[in-house]
Amino acid sequence: MELVRTFFDANILISGIVFDRNELEAILITMDAGHTLVISDHIEEEIFRVMLEKFPEHSKLFHEFISNAGFEVVPRDVYVDKLDDYNIVRDKHDRHVLACADLTKCNIIVSGDKDLYELKKFKNIQILKSVDYLKIVK
Repeated sequence: MELVRTFFDANILISGIVFDRNELEAILITMDAGHTLVISDHIEEEIFRVMLEKFPEHSKLFHEFISNAGFEVVPRDVYVDKLDDYNIVRDKHDRHVLACADLTKCNIIVSGDKDLYELKKFKNIQILKSVDYLKIVK
């Protein structure tokens, strides 16, 4: 498989860090294959906020995990002014996922968000649940 740029949504990372299921496997396989793991500033902030609120015992692990996994964290100034161009998704808070993935030339978005994965594809970007992503990267 050629190298791909994979954007991971917040719900995937939280599940991977806290629950250690398909989501963690998807992240680890992506790392092992040498693919690029991408998140946005928004995702990083959302995850840290959720971890502090719901899983404080894991919150210290989060930044270490992001750093050690080699995630590319895309600064908000790359995509924030273009969010209105991505109103295809019902929830306006999900627009940054599409914008960031598109503007940074990601091939795949991995998300547990129904509004996103129901799109299946946006431009040339596949949108997959972690279980479906694992079927193509294994």
